[in-house]
Amino acid sequence: MSALEGGMGREWVSLIRAGVKNPLAVIAGFSTGKYTSYSISGLTAETPSVQPAFAGQPYDQLLATVAGASVFKGNVLELGAIMRGPFHDPAPSYYVFAFNRGAGASQGATFASRPGITPDALVTLTVGPYGSSVTGTITDLTTHSTQAIPSSSIEIRGPVVRVFLKTAQLPSRGWPLQKYRFTFWTQTQPGNNISTVASFAPESSMIPIGVLKSVSATH
Repeated sequence: MSALEGGMGREWVSLIRAGVKNPLAVIAGFSTGKYTSYSISGLTAETPSVQPAFAGQPYDQLLATVAGASVFKGNVLELGAIMRGPFHDPAPSYYVFAFNRGAGASQGATFASRPGITPDALVTLTVGPYGSSVTGTITDLTTHSTQAIPSSSIEIRGPVVRVFLKTAQLPSRGWPLQKYRFTFWTQTQPGNNISTVASFAPESSMIPIGVLKSVSATH
């Protein structure tokens, strides 16, 4: 509601309006069961569900409903996700925005059962028990280098997590920025063991990031 009224997150409303001819029809499609997922460049929405191989407690904060990655004015790359519920899990949890910047095919699939997910960089956010803290890192899978994300660039509020980066922090590995692709998943432990992954968005693929450089990101 804040975003629709011009507050925090209003840049995503601009992205939706640019990519969806009739947003109300899409919302109605989820209500009737016509859609369980819907994606445009930069944004995906899912009916929250637990992926079948998960071997943990499916807390609401692990079930993704919306995930986005888009470049806004000033080359700000905003990443955001909305969970089914707020961060009340008594254990740490992990939120991964995975990117293919052109070298994903050479890196291979992170999870054997998801061959369509082939990132070459990961942005990982670690949320402490009960949402008590949040930290983040960027891992370049082509160079095996890691950089920390300043805490001032990460937000958690209710069921929403957001992080603000500069596009230079995810340099090309062969593709121009507008061809970057992303996906999102949640975990109870970091790594490539799919039994620790609670949900994906999208479920089994990577989608193009959004690029809307005429609109400013809002903290």
